Amino acid sequence: MTAVALALAGVSIILAIIWAKQNQAKLRVLQNKLLASEEVCQQQTEQLENYHSRDQQLIQNSGEALFIFDQKDGSLLEINRQAEDLLGYTQGTVTHLTFKVLFSREHRQRVLRMLSTAIKKGEAEASEIKFRRNDGSQFIGEIKIKTGRMQNRQVVYGSFRDVTQTTNLQLELRRHNRHLSLLNEISHRVAEGHDLPHTLEIILDEVVKSLAISGGGIFLLEQGGTEMRLALHRNIPDNVVEELGRMQPGLGLVGKVVETGRPRLSTNLQKDHRRASNAVFTDNWQAFLAVPFIAEELTLGALFIFDRGNRVFSREDVRLIQAIGRQLGPLLKTPSSLMSCNGSTGSTSPASANWNALEHHCVTTWNNSNKTTAPCKASTR
Repeated sequence: MTAVALALAGVSIILAIIWAKQNQAKLRVLQNKLLASEEVCQQQTEQLENYHSRDQQLIQNSGEALFIFDQKDGSLLEINRQAEDLLGYTQGTVTHLTFKVLFSREHRQRVLRMLSTAIKKGEAEASEIKFRRNDGSQFIGEIKIKTGRMQNRQVVYGSFRDVTQTTNLQLELRRHNRHLSLLNEISHRVAEGHDLPHTLEIILDEVVKSLAISGGGIFLLEQGGTEMRLALHRNIPDNVVEELGRMQPGLGLVGKVVETGRPRLSTNLQKDHRRASNAVFTDNWQAFLAVPFIAEELTLGALFIFDRGNRVFSREDVRLIQAIGRQLGPLLKTPSSLMSCNGSTGSTSPASANWNALEHHCVTTWNNSNKTTAPCKASTR
């Protein structure tokens, strides 16, 4: 028994040694695999860091302004250097802000609608969006956005650029084309040979419509240039018309225009000491422009326009209205070329009174300058 026990013990020891050696071999294999895995993991970590560094360099050095914000709460996560330059923010100052601060208040609803479209379709874009800089100034931009995931969160990322100069050039071109179209329309109507009052009414309507302003009117000089008559007007209340009807040459901006033959411009009549009418103040006239009708160095009247909003008349606007005044001056000096003295005079309406006043003005001007009686029939020249 003792010999058998010893033999069994010897066998057990041998088996234990063999099992231990096998386990050690497996352990070394596992250790080697672990080392290899750690090496691969390190390589992958370094590769990810390289990718992240590369992405950061691409983002920061991009020629376009880029941003990323959290889709859930709208908080800005990152902007690149180009965005910093355009917006006046730094990376550290935007992380606690929402993306809404980047846009003007009037365009935020458009931005939210664009965001809703991006969430539904994966991407969206918008043009002529007003961006707001850190100092409060604004610029016009184009923006493109997409949705995605970053660090287990839904994000919106995109790019934008300043297109203010391009947009302003396009607006200026469209404005210039509208001005040319208006001048061509006026030239066409003058050449048609219709009655003068109707032609002036249409031209005044076209001016107000084309410039998208509140209104305007036409003053004519009478009694040898000693009196002014408000012959036509658009979108002016009766009480203002009544007060303007008492204007005299040399009084107020329009009075100075007919007195000197030079245009007058005001950016805000509410604060302009040259304003001679309290009624226009009450009616909230702000931007104002008046130009003379001149023919052969003789001032015959004035065309004026106004706006109740924040409109500021540009140089192009002034040149346009001056050009219209130059076109209409000779027309006012020759009454029979565009109208008949046999027009309807029976009506006592304001419109008929204005038409009769225009006829009277033109005949008087013609007689004073030519010392002859104006013919009653319209000329076909």
